[in-house]
Amino acid sequence: MKWPISNALIEAPLSALADVTRTDPAELLAKLKAHGVTATPDQNIKELADAHDMDEFHILGLVILRE
Repeated sequence: MKWPISNALIEAPLSALADVTRTDPAELLAKLKAHGVTATPDQNIKELADAHDMDEFHILGLVILRE
């Protein structure tokens, strides 16, 4: 069950993840940018990881975890 859930989160657009985490989409993008990840609401974590040469779960943690 762990992998299907992980894959769903990694492949979901950031706008959907903002809804899931109850975060304003602009706030989420700013949070990612503060960690060196430039993104748009329609991108997903897999795309961002590939574009920024980062681990998918690191970016997922930035999105999900509260600072």
